[in-house]
Amino acid sequence: MVVRPLNFTVRHQLVLLRIAGMVFIALGATLAALGITGVIHGPSMAEFSDTLAQSRGLAFDRSTWLVHWRAWGSGLACAGAVVGFGGAALALRKRWGLLLLATVLFLSATAPWVLQWFGLVRYRFERPGSVETFVQLAFALLATWGYFMRSEGRADA
Repeated sequence: MVVRPLNFTVRHQLVLLRIAGMVFIALGATLAALGITGVIHGPSMAEFSDTLAQSRGLAFDRSTWLVHWRAWGSGLACAGAVVGFGGAALALRKRWGLLLLATVLFLSATAPWVLQWFGLVRYRFERPGSVETFVQLAFALLATWGYFMRSEGRADA
């Protein structure tokens, strides 16, 4: 018969929190790299899109598309940096990293809808989708719940 110490589940939860933090560091770095790559390669993509639109006889404003593309790429890079920072906080066993992740998820879920409501959405990549919004809000709720689940009595909260 194996006897486990009383704090076995607490240790297990801390290890899971650290592993989740490392996963979020990798995800944040990937998102930041994707956003930066989009900003850097935006002009060549605008040229390709212009050529494609001309071949189909469609009107296309390259400079407006490039401004929108760079804005979304910059937003994605910033969100990736914040996700990576939140992941680093989780890896260091700071539970406030969950609140940081929840904030990024909530903002990324609601920002496209707000921009559409103000009439600032012009291209398909800017349009919000209900499924992605639902998934991001669900994960934001889970991250918030994870923070408040065991934050009472904690000094690092």
